[in-house]
Amino acid sequence: MASAVGGGRRSVRRHLDLLVAASLLVLLVVGAAGIVATVRTHNSVHYLTGHVEPAADANAAALQDLTDAETYLWSWGISGSRSSLAQYRSSMGLFRTDMARLEKLAGIDPQVKLLVADFSRAADNWYDAYVSERLDQLAQLHAEAMVAA
Repeated sequence: MASAVGGGRRSVRRHLDLLVAASLLVLLVVGAAGIVATVRTHNSVHYLTGHVEPAADANAAALQDLTDAETYLWSWGISGSRSSLAQYRSSMGLFRTDMARLEKLAGIDPQVKLLVADFSRAADNWYDAYVSERLDQLAQLHAEAMVAA
């Protein structure tokens, strides 16, 4: 009978050893997965803040420059003020500077490159369809007004 009781203790000890070993293995696997996930998250955040965010900032600045240029063009069309025309030209100069910076940053990622190309095409279309025609019309109207005065 003593041997049966002793054999039972060994099997309980064996089960406990297996349970502790399995728990330790699960703990190690979960810990390793947590470390890998943390490193990957850090790398993703670093990539976004170091590479993509500057491109987003440059894009916002270029868009603001276009908005300012449109506002100054409208102002010049309404008032004929030379300062509005100068501010329009200044805004377009800033836009070209910001676009050059944005195009440099576009090389960091293929998706960013596609978005920059789309934005550049849209800006070119806006200029061709609206600004160049508007500038010609307004210049002609202001020239005629100067001659009449």
